[in-house]
Amino acid sequence: MVATNSAGTTYGDDQPFTTLAPAPFALPATLPPPDVVPPSPSLPPATRPVLGKSATIAATSGEILVQLPGSGIYLPLSAASTVPVGTTIDATRGALKLTNIKNSTGKLQTGNFWGGAFTFRQTRGKLATTVLTLTAPLNCPKSRLHLASATAGKRTRQLWGKDNNGRFVSRGRSAVATVRGTAWITRDSCAGTLVSVTRGTVAVRDLVRKVTVIVRAGHKYLARVR
Repeated sequence: MVATNSAGTTYGDDQPFTTLAPAPFALPATLPPPDVVPPSPSLPPATRPVLGKSATIAATSGEILVQLPGSGIYLPLSAASTVPVGTTIDATRGALKLTNIKNSTGKLQTGNFWGGAFTFRQTRGKLATTVLTLTAPLNCPKSRLHLASATAGKRTRQLWGKDNNGRFVSRGRSAVATVRGTAWITRDSCAGTLVSVTRGTVAVRDLVRKVTVIVRAGHKYLARVR
């Protein structure tokens, strides 16, 4: 012991003492093992699609981006993938082939789509229909006073499609086009939904006028908004 004050320093007798042994070092349990990297998100592998639940998509040209339901990111379609209904597909800069079950017999159907972004779904039952809904925002003005100038700008969205006796429907803001063995384009603008047919026949359901119009190859129909 050593004591120090204003009078000086005093040294006591030496005495032995023992310290505790150090605790062994260990990595915290919450840290991942070294060299382990979290896997990157990826699209599901290609399997046989299920009626009303999924479809297999494969890029045929350009760049295809895919957003799975509930996901906030787009993933590139680098290989064929079977994705669930509700998936959003951006084919603005590419083309893809979509294959799913046509009806309750289990027969497959294929459609080719390009030039736009869409979300696909499929009804169930004997006459199942695959519905492709255009998804890109339009940003149309609410006032009719500015409708002409808005239509003249680039406030449009579209989707080209071609199939071979499948049951596909393209849906815009004011019309639904039901096709079978057809090549067609569905284009939305602030004026309405325009359906143009280059091959076959399309039944266009005008959602505003509540009428169905048959459009044949070389013709088109505009379902105007009110």
